[in-house]
Amino acid sequence: MQYSDFNRYIPSRGTMTWDLGQTFTGTFRADGQLFYGKMIYVSGDTYEGPFENGKRSGNGTYTGKNGERATGTFIDGKMNGQFVRTKADGFSQKETWRMGKFMSDRALANEAEEKRFAAEKRAAELADAKKRALEAQKFRERIELIENHRKNKIEQCLYAEVKNITNEYQKNIIEKSCQKKINNRYERIYKKCEKSIDGYDFQNLINRIFK
Repeated sequence: MQYSDFNRYIPSRGTMTWDLGQTFTGTFRADGQLFYGKMIYVSGDTYEGPFENGKRSGNGTYTGKNGERATGTFIDGKMNGQFVRTKADGFSQKETWRMGKFMSDRALANEAEEKRFAAEKRAAELADAKKRALEAQKFRERIELIENHRKNKIEQCLYAEVKNITNEYQKNIIEKSCQKKINNRYERIYKKCEKSIDGYDFQNLINRIFK
């Protein structure tokens, strides 16, 4: 590689020539990397525009040796996005590229369809998540009402059964009997609630309430 009018230590303009004949004329960065200019390749094709890490990067124009030009955005050396291709006779047309791959009308239609499908799927997932959250909230409210009702029933049972009993041992036996009777009744109610709510971890709730 040979250099002319090039200082590798400060930003400058100059020309760089490779051994095979490829040349670049333009602006260099302070570290010697290509910045902006015109590259003439061995094939005779040229590119004029910005560079990043030695690759075409940004808005530039690639011209074939037949005079055909493609103007648009380059990323990592590849054509990406909307391009205007101008033939040697002056006729121009718009094209779409994805990281160096030409996108035909059919490919663009497929891409749009995939994006639409992905958006619809995401919307359906969000709607389903919202529905489940509402169902879970209703379930929690229902359980809270049932739990409060269960506690009230136990208190009523205890009051009716032990209000005239003074023996503490007998009171404890009656209290356990009341709790068991009421809990058995409400456990069946909880199981009915479980069947009406899909995906809710009901067993953990049962274990917490009836432990």
